[in-house]
Amino acid sequence: MLSSPEEEVLEKASYAIYTFAEKGEENKASLLGLGALSPLCHLINHEDKTVRRNALMALGSMATNEETVVHEFATLCLASLSVDFVAKVQIFENQALPSLIRLLSSPDPDVTKNTLETALNLVEV
Repeated sequence: MLSSPEEEVLEKASYAIYTFAEKGEENKASLLGLGALSPLCHLINHEDKTVRRNALMALGSMATNEETVVHEFATLCLASLSVDFVAKVQIFENQALPSLIRLLSSPDPDVTKNTLETALNLVEV
């Protein structure tokens, strides 16, 4: 469903994943096991604002699970988004910097690299 060409399907599927993930750690682990991260990451660049928002909400909810792979994909998504001026503003407005700073101490080098790339993109004009 996350690869559907129909925006309404994408909106509802990504929102359903968000609500499912919000119900507990077991659900987040299930979503990881089912491979939901990659399709959600692709949706954050979708042309429809609601699809992007729902995908980001789902990723944010899943990121509360302390799985390193979630941090890796979340920071990769942020690095991709942070090249866009509007996304930069949203990252700042949503006070993501403290979380990014904490991720710099991650033992995973991919998380650190993606976090540094995001920070670089945020300071570039």
